[in-house]
Amino acid sequence: SEMQTQPLSLRPLNDIKEKRCAEDDLLKQISGAHQFGLVRSSHLVLLFNQTTVRKKFSVQMNLRTFASSGLIYYVTHPKQVDFAALQLHGGKLYFSFDLGKGKAVAFHGTVISDGKWHTVKTEYAKRRGVITVDGQESVAVNVPGDGITLDVDGKLYL
Repeated sequence: SEMQTQPLSLRPLNDIKEKRCAEDDLLKQISGAHQFGLVRSSHLVLLFNQTTVRKKFSVQMNLRTFASSGLIYYVTHPKQVDFAALQLHGGKLYFSFDLGKGKAVAFHGTVISDGKWHTVKTEYAKRRGVITVDGQESVAVNVPGDGITLDVDGKLYL
């Protein structure tokens, strides 16, 4: 999947009296990118067979953003503690996942909030998680405890 976000237009401090409407904050479409809404809270739910991700979970996307923080994707189960999430904080990516016995967080040091396209891949396999950005792999992390399967429902919130 490809996704994009763009910054809201900022108003100069000396122009406080300017009248604005909600439409001013709508995002613009980027050619060649998938767009799933015109407002920041827009999201897409991708359905998948949850049994296919129990032992190995991998998501790859091309991502372009100017935002320094936000939730990229999230998978969970409403009755379990298991989850996997990709978050942006300080322009850098964090891949968190829990197999039911404790959370692990992989971190990638590349700043991706530069408005350029980046290929991002997150992967969990055999209790080990990693983020790859533009071909550069992060330090791998292992989940604590003896959990070995990712039990989530078949919905990826993008």
